[in-house]
Amino acid sequence: MSLFRKKNSLAPAYSWRGTAAEPGILVHYRSDHHERSDTLFWCLSWLALLLHLHLFITDAHNLPQQAYRWLLIGSYALMFLAPAWLLARPLAWLPRSLQLGGQVLLVVLVHLLAHVDNQLWTLQGHHLGDLSRGAIMDFLRALNPLPLAAAFLLIQSLLRSLASLVILFAPRLPLPGLRVVLLTFLVATCAERLGYALGHYEHNRAVLRMAQGMPFHQPLLIDGYLKELRN
Repeated sequence: MSLFRKKNSLAPAYSWRGTAAEPGILVHYRSDHHERSDTLFWCLSWLALLLHLHLFITDAHNLPQQAYRWLLIGSYALMFLAPAWLLARPLAWLPRSLQLGGQVLLVVLVHLLAHVDNQLWTLQGHHLGDLSRGAIMDFLRALNPLPLAAAFLLIQSLLRSLASLVILFAPRLPLPGLRVVLLTFLVATCAERLGYALGHYEHNRAVLRMAQGMPFHQPLLIDGYLKELRN
C-alpha cells in the first residue's frame, strides 16, 4: 500500500499520442492539479500553525520534555486545522477563486483565534472558554486584532500562491494522503496524552504548564473539577 496518493501518472491535462511517421491525436486526461495544490496548501498551513504554536509553549529543559512539547504542538496543530479543512470541503462546488479565498480565510481564522486565546491566557490566566460573550468582545476591542489579522491574511495568501506554484512546476511532488495524516494524528495524540498522564502522575509542573498554555486546553481546570467531584 502506497503511503502517498498517486491518482494518475500524467500531470498535464493533455498529452500528445503519436509518432513522427504516424500523426497522433490529442488525448485529454483528468488533471489533479487543483487537488494536489490544495493538499500542499494544507501541509504548509500546518507547518505555519506549528511555528505559531511553538511561540506559545515554554521551552523544555530535557529531551523527554522536548519530545512531549513537539507532540503537543504537532497534534494540536492538526486538530485546530481539522475544522477549517472540513469547512473548506463544500467549497469545491464554488468557482476556483472562491475556493482559494475560502481556504485562506478559514486558516486565518484559526491563527487569529489561537493568538487571541494565547493573549488572554498570558494577560489574565484564562482561555476563551472561561469568558462570557460580552467579556470576549470587550477583550477583542482592547486587543484590536485587525493588524494581526491582516498579517495572517498576507502570510496565508503567500502560502496559497506558493502551493499552486510548486505543483505547477513539480506536479508529481509526493504528498501525504488522508490515511497518513490520520495515522500521524492518532499516534501523536496518544503519545502526548500518555506523556501528560505520566507528567501528572509524577507532578511534573513543566509538562503541566506546557499543556495548560496550549490554546483552548484546560487540563488543570478539568483536574480541579474532578477533585471537587471526588470530594
